[in-house]
Amino acid sequence: LSSVHGDHNFGGGGVRIVGVDFQNLADTSVLVITTDTPMEYRAHWASQRQYVLDIPNSVLGTGLERSLDTSKFPSAIDIIHCYQSRTDRGTTKVVVRMREHVEPTPTQEGNILTLQFEIPPSVAAARSEQFAVYQAYESSQGDNVAEEEHSIVGAFSREQMITTSGESLD
Repeated sequence: LSSVHGDHNFGGGGVRIVGVDFQNLADTSVLVITTDTPMEYRAHWASQRQYVLDIPNSVLGTGLERSLDTSKFPSAIDIIHCYQSRTDRGTTKVVVRMREHVEPTPTQEGNILTLQFEIPPSVAAARSEQFAVYQAYESSQGDNVAEEEHSIVGAFSREQMITTSGESLD
């Protein structure tokens, strides 16, 4: 699922950011930023492992001012922070904390900005399927197992990520 499909409210004018999403592919970690109209952005390294995007004259949709913890994936990115700048009014900041310094490859097509980060060899070498079934059993009707009638949704939104083998995680 993409955050683009959520219902967003906007508390200001400018380019509306409707999606900030992460994908981890076989050899590349991908950050996708979607807006309602084409955007301008500035990018710089704040440190050896911290890459910053400034999107001037923009507003972040509700639920998108958040951090995406991607550290459980064998990816180039540890965490992505998205927020409205408190000091540079009207600017959205997307801060990408890397596992190692990796130069991104940006591509902008219309209102979609894609940043591809090659997964470092040290991370790729450590890659292994970390997701497995540890215990499976069939419950009989005699078991006193309570079933939830609805799913629990987080404070901001529900996130779904797909592992490289295609397994879905909430």
